[in-house]
Amino acid sequence: MKLMFLTGAGAVAGTVEMLPSLSSTHQPFRFVAMNEDDECRLRNLIQISHDQNRREHQFIIKDRTW
Repeated sequence: MKLMFLTGAGAVAGTVEMLPSLSSTHQPFRFVAMNEDDECRLRNLIQISHDQNRREHQFIIKDRTW
């Protein structure tokens, strides 16, 4: 099955395998094939998200009153 979603950095498309659904509102999937440009775009987006989450977590820990 082909899947495409839009991000702030542009579209990401690839061939996916649908995984067993865990709820009626969420459909998990995994990419099984993707062109190099889309893979790079997705990796960069994941890295940016990871970095933002790490900074937010560090901010919370820093400002926590022990």
